[in-house]
Amino acid sequence: KNNNELNSETKIMTNNSAISAIKTTLILIAATATTMGNNTFATDASKQSVAVAQKAPVHHGQGTLNHIKNERIVDITHGPIEPLGMPGMRMNFKVAKGVDLSAFNAGDKVDFNVIEGDAGWYVIIKMKKI
Repeated sequence: KNNNELNSETKIMTNNSAISAIKTTLILIAATATTMGNNTFATDASKQSVAVAQKAPVHHGQGTLNHIKNERIVDITHGPIEPLGMPGMRMNFKVAKGVDLSAFNAGDKVDFNVIEGDAGWYVIIKMKKI
């Protein structure tokens, strides 16, 4: 190989090493930030749900379960939820990790407790058939 080819390969190797070093540094910064001081930031969705549930007021709703989209999101047509100023409508809700959806099916009439969660989502923290 000539000197130009060797110089190009050396530059690529140096750039790849620099990128790897930057990635490692960012990972270390993120890891340090999540455990700084006495505060541990919850990365697990269930911990976030518990933290939000402890702060947020709980509201009551009733409706029909239309669809279980996945283990953490359901589609419900519900009546008005007055304290939230929410009219009856069909919408998706996140479901807290402690709520077992295995007993529910599309078409079930449900009674549920919901809180205002992160990023505009409403989170069901308790649900039962009626």
